[in-house]
Amino acid sequence: MPKHLRIASLILFLLVACSSEPPTGLLLRGVRVVNLETGGILDGQSLQFEDGKIAAVGPSEELEGPVAEVIEGAGRYVLPGLVDAHVHVDHPDELELYPAAGVTSALVLRGVPHHLRWREEIRAGERFGPGLYLTGDYLDGYPAWMEPMVALDGTEPARAAVRRQVEAGYDFIKVFTRLTPEQLSAITEEAGALGTCVVGHGGSNYGLEHLIASGQANLAHGQDLIRWYLEGYDDEEGIERVVDQLAASDVTVTPNLAFTDAMIRQGQDLEAILATEEARRLHPAILQPFRRANNRYVRNSEEWVPSVQERFEIEKRITRMLHEAGVTLLAGTDASTTAVFPGASLITDIELLVEAGLKPVDALRAATTNPGELFERCLGSATKVGSLKVGYEADLVLLDRNPLDDVGALRDLGGVMLDGHWFDKAQLDSRLAELERDYVELSEEVIALEQALFSGDVENARSIFDRVRKDRPGEFLFSQYVPFFVGYGFLYGEDGFNGDPERLAVALGLYEMYADTYSDYHSAHYMLALARRANGDLDGARASLERALEIHPEYVNAREQLAELTEKQLGTD
Repeated sequence: MPKHLRIASLILFLLVACSSEPPTGLLLRGVRVVNLETGGILDGQSLQFEDGKIAAVGPSEELEGPVAEVIEGAGRYVLPGLVDAHVHVDHPDELELYPAAGVTSALVLRGVPHHLRWREEIRAGERFGPGLYLTGDYLDGYPAWMEPMVALDGTEPARAAVRRQVEAGYDFIKVFTRLTPEQLSAITEEAGALGTCVVGHGGSNYGLEHLIASGQANLAHGQDLIRWYLEGYDDEEGIERVVDQLAASDVTVTPNLAFTDAMIRQGQDLEAILATEEARRLHPAILQPFRRANNRYVRNSEEWVPSVQERFEIEKRITRMLHEAGVTLLAGTDASTTAVFPGASLITDIELLVEAGLKPVDALRAATTNPGELFERCLGSATKVGSLKVGYEADLVLLDRNPLDDVGALRDLGGVMLDGHWFDKAQLDSRLAELERDYVELSEEVIALEQALFSGDVENARSIFDRVRKDRPGEFLFSQYVPFFVGYGFLYGEDGFNGDPERLAVALGLYEMYADTYSDYHSAHYMLALARRANGDLDGARASLERALEIHPEYVNAREQLAELTEKQLGTD
């Protein structure tokens, strides 16, 4: 070839090479796909991923196109990332624990503004954690079951609360136990009109038939069937009735077996639980309510454990009957309550579903495809999790053993793909070890602060609080419910506010730290308002009540307190 032609050919080659895009995406090659639809295994498969989605699934020899990265599956088993359909996240560090157990999506059943921020940070790749789906704050009747709930005193405030939560960006609406039948119907109707669903508890004011007729999409506690809709553990006719009613409906049920199991285990051997890796890796402030000094489940445990064990057997039996009747079950843990630890407890819940009588494939569906279908039904066709199909989120787990033979194989995790990013076991373990190291010193500070609070040494408590938060801005040093309940003992006496000024001062200092820590919680500002009022600071009380109402305009408790305070101030002018 003449020299000038060789040069032209070389230039053309370079131009083509420079203009072609470099390969992108990721290929997981040579795996065994756990087919949860058929209950079988597809051997010699590969999966290709692009832009956080599954781009292709098929025999390995057919998926050999250029990609940026190849992960050798080495014949291990792959199934969709797990979904925990009932969690609570009180500290952002908890989010680290879910992917380490193969949990790539989680439904948070009490969302406040910082959860919205964490969700967006995860989606933007700025924070490590599972994909979050959020309810808003609890919606309850008046008076609410507990002060932190949003107490609603009519149907219009209930509708307004739904609109506000949807506008804020929450995915689902969460209901609690004291709504009236009319309020539940108004909430589900408003949620449906705005394109979302209602999940949460059963209620004391209406029967199961009304819950179903209202259109509630999920019953988040299997225990509620026993609590509200049966006459007792031996109510055989009642059990058959609730199973038949649910089987004829579209309501999904989260049996929540891990929750009851953890209650029993705490009463039997709390120290064994606290010695686990899961306990050491839970943020000290979130672990706080479970330690022996604070643990309400170990008190009188000899009396209540047998009763809860009896109930647990009924829960498992109802779970099996619901499944056999065709009711869609979701795996969900209620983490981080009652020593139900984030991530790992979902595997326990899956194992308990098998113990209750489900086949492994059905228990795995409860933690993958079933919640995925609920999310798509409630949030729209663009929400695709829980399956290994083209177009679904690139979330999956890689296992060393076949989970269809033994769901305990979920504990032998080889790696996790989270939103198209691959993390092998060594990387996941390294992140957990870093948390554990970080908590050694912090745990001492949390316990010291707690002891100061419990003893009424609020000056020392504030000193610890300020010192730690100076080094760790915004750090959580107590669980949300610890100051809430501890403060009651200082704020109130037998007839209203405590008459001891020193105890009232302790309550004020405690609730100031509470509001500083949980600034997104209406209840923190409400309790601070009460403490300020008890200490004679009426202007401060008014400011705190107004802040609580900024967070929840329908909050009847704060509204009534504000009206009473206004009347009191006008009477003194």
